Amino acid sequence: MPALFHISPSLSEVLSDAKSSGPRILELDGLRGLAILLVVTKHYGVAYLPNETASPAVAFFNRFYPTLSGVDLFFVLTGFLLGGRLLAAVDSPRYYSTFYLRRCCRTFPPYYLLLLAFTVAVLARDALRSVAGLDLAWPFGTPWSLAACALFLQNFAIAATASLGPSWLMITWSLAVQEQFYLLLPWLLRCVPRRGLGHVLAGLFLMASLCRLAVVSYLPAEKWNGYDCLLCCRTDTLGVGVLAAWLLQAAPIRKGLTSARALLCPTAAVLFLGFAFLVYSGYHLGTPTLFVLGHTYLAVLYLAIVLIAGFASQGLVGAILRMAVLRELGRISYGLYLYHQMVRDLFFGVLFGTTAWLSGWEAWLATLEAFLLTVLLAELSWHYLEKPLIAWSKTTG
Repeated sequence: MPALFHISPSLSEVLSDAKSSGPRILELDGLRGLAILLVVTKHYGVAYLPNETASPAVAFFNRFYPTLSGVDLFFVLTGFLLGGRLLAAVDSPRYYSTFYLRRCCRTFPPYYLLLLAFTVAVLARDALRSVAGLDLAWPFGTPWSLAACALFLQNFAIAATASLGPSWLMITWSLAVQEQFYLLLPWLLRCVPRRGLGHVLAGLFLMASLCRLAVVSYLPAEKWNGYDCLLCCRTDTLGVGVLAAWLLQAAPIRKGLTSARALLCPTAAVLFLGFAFLVYSGYHLGTPTLFVLGHTYLAVLYLAIVLIAGFASQGLVGAILRMAVLRELGRISYGLYLYHQMVRDLFFGVLFGTTAWLSGWEAWLATLEAFLLTVLLAELSWHYLEKPLIAWSKTTG
């Protein structure tokens, strides 16, 4: 029987050496691929089983799957990697400029391309009247809201209106949360005394559930999800990765994790089954208990999975995560995340003159075709926009 996992030397180098240029950690690309599939299948509806038979198993799956947040997995993963790189480079004289330049080159161009496409579509909506089902209206009822989107502040509008906005842009709240976090994180890591940094990071991890508890205590249930898009309510999934990276800066902790890596898979399995049991017992993200604690639970579960990926350079788990399809989806995951709603809406609107739905083989085939078109667009975005700018930022920064 093949070993389940084996430590990845490149991960240890990334976490301990600011100048490391070790090999790319392929398993983490595969994990990104799994995360983007989780996001897209939920948004496209293909992961929900038909419930005509009212089977208890089908009913449970349809309740459980929506709680597995792919966005939270991305938060934990990026917090772990970017936090580790910031900690390793914290004494660099170009610490701030290098980080912010690379973040801008990585994030801004595809994002503003999406905003431009949406703006053009809204301005041309009279010509697109025949394309039924397109949600072509200014976010939150005013064109000025695009300024909030351009500044990554749309999550505040979402909290105020309890609406995610038009379908093309509804996923961008998570980018706002991430950019706000990474605007502040470099200053926190450099300015907080090192002996107190662990306490601050642990405080960030615990703060989110306390903020969500305040939301539950003082706001009606229909407002909860809007406030869940604020940074203060998401610092557990973002902060747990940074906290883990900080802990792993210490050689004894890295050595201890290496020695105990055989416990990672059983730990993740127990956490996963425990979460499934909570949902089976009637809890979901709309209930107060899981709304307050669910993201924190997922943060711990997803951190275990990230550590498995980082320490799984050989064996069965590594073989799965190194699958070429998953790694390629992970490589282009940002473009897939940004464009998948837009492409599906346009595809269904032009082809069927209606909103996207899943009923019958035609709709399933159209959904698959929309996904393949999104993959093509994301590949073009990666090769001709994202990759050149990332390479330039590395030579400049």
